[in-house]
Amino acid sequence: QADLEAPVTISWNCLFFFLSFFFFFFFFAYVQKSAGKFKVADLYYSVDGKTWTKLDKDTVQVAENGKVEFKYQDVYGNESKVTTYEVKNIVKEVAAQPELKLTPDGEGKVKAELAFDKKDVDQDFNHIKYSLDGGKTWTDYKDAFTLTHNETVEFKSYDDAGNESQVYTSVVKVERKLPAPDLTGTVEADKSV
Repeated sequence: QADLEAPVTISWNCLFFFLSFFFFFFFFAYVQKSAGKFKVADLYYSVDGKTWTKLDKDTVQVAENGKVEFKYQDVYGNESKVTTYEVKNIVKEVAAQPELKLTPDGEGKVKAELAFDKKDVDQDFNHIKYSLDGGKTWTDYKDAFTLTHNETVEFKSYDDAGNESQVYTSVVKVERKLPAPDLTGTVEADKSV
């Protein structure tokens, strides 16, 4: 029975937080050249430790933290030792919550600005969107916007991995100051007797 080397794994945390595994068959070319018609062992993986699946690509994507096991098996039934890799970096929540800042101008307009509640949030990966129609449509927040009448603003943060915060709601009351009456001029006194 032949001794097979355990698989080597390297992890790469991709843009969508799906962990990718790349496997290298280090001496494949050398062994194939030396052995003639040698057939390389197949690589298998398991996420439950019981069910083994042949790896047809060079990548395994997992969406949950946990252990992933790997082994080689050749056409003769020889198996390598099992290599275990523990996935610990999959986060299923947004990095920060959104906050709404309102600045009234006193002339019937309110400037609305959205921002994250934490500093140093990767804004290429994390975003904020808002709705002014009860959540029917959502607009990606880019810059401050102006409200000119009473409005309900709904907003939430989300990331490129598909995680979303809860929806926050703020009822904005836009007040207009009435101009002060002009009391300049003369008023005639009542001359009745």
